[in-house]
Amino acid sequence: MYKDAGSYPLYKIKDKKYSNISPFVFDLAKTIGEVSLNSVALEKIRKQGRIIGYETVFNEITWINPNVSIEKNISSKLSYRIKCNKWVDAFIDELKNWFVKNLSFEKEYWLLHSSGGDSRILSGIFSELRKEGYDWNIKFVSWYPEARTSYKILKFLGWEDDRIWLVGNPDNESNYWNENNFYDFNEIGIITNGEIMPFGSAQSNFWRPYYDDVSNITIIMALMGDVVMGALPWWRRMKRYHVLKQPFLFSKNFKINTLIAGTTRWNGLGTLGYLRNFNDILIPTMSYEFVNLGINVPFLCRFDDQIRKKIQEKLRKGLSKIPNDNGVWIINNEKLFNKIWTDYYSSVFYKETKLDEKAYLNEKISYPVYLSLASLVERLLNEGTIINFR
Repeated sequence: MYKDAGSYPLYKIKDKKYSNISPFVFDLAKTIGEVSLNSVALEKIRKQGRIIGYETVFNEITWINPNVSIEKNISSKLSYRIKCNKWVDAFIDELKNWFVKNLSFEKEYWLLHSSGGDSRILSGIFSELRKEGYDWNIKFVSWYPEARTSYKILKFLGWEDDRIWLVGNPDNESNYWNENNFYDFNEIGIITNGEIMPFGSAQSNFWRPYYDDVSNITIIMALMGDVVMGALPWWRRMKRYHVLKQPFLFSKNFKINTLIAGTTRWNGLGTLGYLRNFNDILIPTMSYEFVNLGINVPFLCRFDDQIRKKIQEKLRKGLSKIPNDNGVWIINNEKLFNKIWTDYYSSVFYKETKLDEKAYLNEKISYPVYLSLASLVERLLNEGTIINFR
């Protein structure tokens, strides 16, 4: 059912007469024709900003937990005793093998490239593979404000300018690419399944001012590298997202499945915009083999993020020394957020539920937590789906 370890969430209709499965709650709700708001999900969104569990925003649809017996999807046998440098080699070999197996010379790819360690590992792997004769049609796509450092990384690895696309205006960083197009009330509910704040997911709209159609392009991105091969232990992440409380009591199989389930429901929602717009999305760092590698890395090898640093240095000496350049993707400008609140208060969802978040939370809240759900409801109503609000 999941082609990998859970790069994006999947949902199903509870009624057994339907066999439909989709990453998009929107599609399933249209198939049913009539859905009802899930009060449990609404309460979770209000308290936590998202849904944690099996629920969706509609009672008739449920999330599919990818917790399966993972062993059948993993071929490698690992030893806990191998030295840190051996883990570095294993990660590099796995990424190389994965790309050779899954990429086609006939297709066009965009690798979404930040200035962080995971991105430079992927672009470094591609640089190595190009030396070995594998030169796929790949463009490296970076956004300001991180684009300057990303460009330095890519040039350091030997990539030509015609393989690099820096999105936005370098001379006016107050005018980010996404200020023009990242927020679209008509679309945000679909690409978030009505569950989460829209802005991170809406990064997937970056291409719209520049291209009419990207349906032939496949996106490549690194997801969860900080957990799978980085310094952040998986159990801290799972505790943070309320998945478990006592991680050391569970089996390796449970650990892998817990990581996959948490990733699918948490990070996977952020990839749906790409999946809706582009031909496909490939996330090699969430392949079964790669997750299996990451879950077994001893903590001593993770300390100070040394695995990722060693990977970078093996790919190109000095690669890890280029400073990361963290940036903010969202501009909290008054005009934008006035529009957001206007859209919410004008929505059918608000008129039917009267969930006035400013009233029962505080005046400092920057956006309505039900903004994405209001968008999803509006779009479904406009396309003929019946929604029961109570």
